[in-house]
Amino acid sequence: MAMIDCPVCRRPSAPDPDGFCLVCGRELAPSGAPLGPALGSPAAAPPPAAVPTSTLVLAGKHRGRLTGTRFLVRHDSQIGRGDPTLGPVDLDLGALPDGDSVSRRHARLLPREGGWLVEDVGSHHGTYLDGRRLERGAPERLRAGDTLAFGRLLFLIQFDTEDSCSNSS
Repeated sequence: MAMIDCPVCRRPSAPDPDGFCLVCGRELAPSGAPLGPALGSPAAAPPPAAVPTSTLVLAGKHRGRLTGTRFLVRHDSQIGRGDPTLGPVDLDLGALPDGDSVSRRHARLLPREGGWLVEDVGSHHGTYLDGRRLERGAPERLRAGDTLAFGRLLFLIQFDTEDSCSNSS
């Protein structure tokens, strides 16, 4: 199989059978889509997508594959780990494997301007959007297909208009 430049880690990677980068786990092509030219080339750059105005879905990923863990987010949500002193958070990731890498107050997800923003609120291990660490207090827009990491927990950004997920925040 041909090597493809990953748009996130920028390293050449032979995609795994499901089309994910073997280095960072980013999806290199939608499932079943032909991989075509290297994604880093101008011919392969997708046009900017319109930002959906629907429920945000955080789909858990591990080693390039979806894990089945999904969270619906419908309103401003504090992401972190519950703490007896600081109190609960809207989306408590502490019980997930590697949940100890999530700060008690890690990030916020905000529905704004017809789409969704993510903002790091001073986390210790960082909030990463497509492999790039976010600056504290500087919200960034989310798009379908982005990867979002809270510490060592990795999620694929999706938008759902049917609310077909079981977990919600």
